[in-house]
Amino acid sequence: MATTTGDASPLGHVKQSQPLVIIASSLGAVFEWYDFYLYGLLATIITAQFFSGVNETTGFIFALAAFAAGFAALKIGWTDTIRSTFMGSYQSADYPDGIAVTGLSNARSYGGAANLFWSPGKGFDIGVEYRHAVRELVSGDTGALDRLEFAFKYGF
Repeated sequence: MATTTGDASPLGHVKQSQPLVIIASSLGAVFEWYDFYLYGLLATIITAQFFSGVNETTGFIFALAAFAAGFAALKIGWTDTIRSTFMGSYQSADYPDGIAVTGLSNARSYGGAANLFWSPGKGFDIGVEYRHAVRELVSGDTGALDRLEFAFKYGF
């Protein structure tokens, strides 16, 4: 008579954290796609409010392009262990009368960031990131941000 020990499942042992990771990842994807859905649903209203100076089709394309081009990033793998990401963003708003909150609403803003990460071993990352941004409010007030961050990550 033969006896076996351990898990006879062809998938092997499932860690307790795997279902949590699957649920959390799924919820993150749902929330992200919900943003896309809302913007797409409201694109015609955004077109009418912010791009009324051009024909309807051009305004609709501008509304979709504003969502797509609001943030751009490029990831470059320099070597197997060194990688960088370059990011940029730009926003400009022309508010209808009475909507802008003078001390809080952006007239325009732009920013950029660059980072460098080194992965010396499996699951271990060391990185540095520099970020610069400029913001102008509808009141005319301006400000700038310069930030340098260091990151150390170990994943197991």
